[in-house]
Amino acid sequence: VTPLLGAIRGVTSRPLVCYPNSGEGWDPVARSWLPGTRWDFRSSAREWVDAGARLIGGCCRTTAADIADIAAGARGEHVGAAGRECDVGHAYVVADESRR
Repeated sequence: VTPLLGAIRGVTSRPLVCYPNSGEGWDPVARSWLPGTRWDFRSSAREWVDAGARLIGGCCRTTAADIADIAAGARGEHVGAAGRECDVGHAYVVADESRR
């Protein structure tokens, strides 16, 4: 995600959006999620903001805890967040330019 944001940032002045899923893979034949590594949203969110993302969200299989980690990471916080497990589907964190 970070390299893509960097590439896009080089060709536009528009705000960038980052809306990843949980990081797990999808098997379209079996129509099921594959076990795998989830994003480290807290670390990744700060990288995404630094790469130009101004709207960060969570898509498939992200949880309330993931969104809390995205928000904390975007603010530069490093302590783990406790959140309730639920499928958020569509949630967003807007990077606050005044905190950069």
